Amino acid sequence: MSEIKIAYKILTQAEWGEFIQEMVFEGSEVDLEDGFIHLSAEDQVQETLHKHYTGGGTIVIVKISLERAGLKLKWEESRNGEKFPHAYSDLTMDDVLSYRKLLPDRNGRYVFGTE
Repeated sequence: MSEIKIAYKILTQAEWGEFIQEMVFEGSEVDLEDGFIHLSAEDQVQETLHKHYTGGGTIVIVKISLERAGLKLKWEESRNGEKFPHAYSDLTMDDVLSYRKLLPDRNGRYVFGTE
């Protein structure tokens, strides 16, 4: 897993707005409850979208660099025994490589395509 240098964070539009304003993201409500920021590798994003995000408004997919020295990252087992990246430190705008907004399709699903 150490060769993976990027991960993705899925944010609501409101969370993204706060991230831009504060320049730091401490985590969503679920992240704060769990004690870490949930991230997904590129091949995990679509399943995360289907499992946790349907029928809402605009969401923002943020591409995160995992190479910042201060980022405390662990790959931990989650659903289906698969390892997911979990950040045990805040994300900063320095971690953001890019972002894009997604709207749900007519079935209320989000479709994540590779960049």
